[in-house]
Amino acid sequence: MFIVFNFFALIQAVILAVFLGCFFEFEADDYLHAHGFTKGQVNFLFMYLLFVILSATEYLGIKGRLFWLPSWFLAFAVLLLISFGGTVVPEWPKWIVGITVLASGYGVLAMLDYKFRNGFHKRHGVLLAIAGTVPDSHPEAQKLFWKQMRKSFVQPSKFYNYSYNLYKLLNPKTVAIDVFDAHNLKLVNAMQPVVIEPNAKMKLEHSKTMLEYRIKNAEHGNHTDTIQANIKDVLRTYV
Repeated sequence: MFIVFNFFALIQAVILAVFLGCFFEFEADDYLHAHGFTKGQVNFLFMYLLFVILSATEYLGIKGRLFWLPSWFLAFAVLLLISFGGTVVPEWPKWIVGITVLASGYGVLAMLDYKFRNGFHKRHGVLLAIAGTVPDSHPEAQKLFWKQMRKSFVQPSKFYNYSYNLYKLLNPKTVAIDVFDAHNLKLVNAMQPVVIEPNAKMKLEHSKTMLEYRIKNAEHGNHTDTIQANIKDVLRTYV
């Protein structure tokens, strides 16, 4: 069986290895036991710290993925099993532990959405400043244009793409999908006059057609990943 992971997961593994080394080097588990914590409680606290570290690194941009799932979410799922199983930490009421874990998971999701919203508004500002302008043929002007286009590109999470309605329910202040589609359409329109490579032209035209249909018919749930992939591929061609 193959274990599928990305490069960021390796970085997270190194960070966790350093944490583990410090944890056991300074005998933190023995210290907790000496102050009345049971083995189950220590194991839970240890797992919770791993969850916090993975969540923090995700927020900082070290987005580790294991079997295409965020590593922080996998740690969260393990914590839920521990919490509601009630056998690992029998000394604490499982409903209190469970609510604490659920609140922590929601807190991470809200924190990541806050970062996404801020990033979107900054990138949308960059796009508004350059949209409608066509650079001349000078290499430096072209380079600056595509650099700004790259800064304008926004990549939401898979959760946002595939389960927007649930994501919106959990994060009511998030960027609305119609606003996100309008941003992508403006980005595509800005790139089209400059793109000369045939395959890139085709991808932009395909994305534009899908975006216009989604906006006109208020059907925003389909092909989000395809549109994002097309735009990213064009940017890779020129940046």
